[in-house]
Amino acid sequence: MASTPPDLIPVTINSIPIAPFAECVSRPNGFVETSPKVALFWRFPVFSSNLAPLTFNLVAESLAPIQQAQLLLVAGFVMLGWVLARRQIKSRRQLNQNARVANKAVKAIRDYKEPAVPLAGAPVETQRWQAAMFDLQRELKADLDTRIVIVQTLLQQVDQRIDRLENLQRALRQPNQKSAS
Repeated sequence: MASTPPDLIPVTINSIPIAPFAECVSRPNGFVETSPKVALFWRFPVFSSNLAPLTFNLVAESLAPIQQAQLLLVAGFVMLGWVLARRQIKSRRQLNQNARVANKAVKAIRDYKEPAVPLAGAPVETQRWQAAMFDLQRELKADLDTRIVIVQTLLQQVDQRIDRLENLQRALRQPNQKSAS
């Protein structure tokens, strides 16, 4: 580092020199300004050995065009990061809300119990129609059961008659076989 004039104090932030003192310019009003080669810094007072206030006037207008472009690039990245972070937060919030709604729907489906009687919550006309259908079902089932019993009885009678005819045929063959022998 270049040697510093005796009336200036080396200025550092976190042990990193802010600007080389060869680029600092003293003004008649008692302030010290930096040349445009120095990066963007804030204006703050510095006290020398004679306690005269020194201020580094480092405003964006004193920056070189390349440094301004870099500053704009960094600002753009910060804005882009902020927009992406907000978007991510909103999408997570929406996803969580959708998951809560879906969980409530699944719970409602799981907790739903079918009523003992079908269409119990239906309108009165539908319940009347349902009762009429149940009555018709009962009547048709009784009619079918009666017909099934009749058919089974007739089948038993047919089986009995077949057995009787077979017995008669055997009885007729046996006397004919005895007389032929």
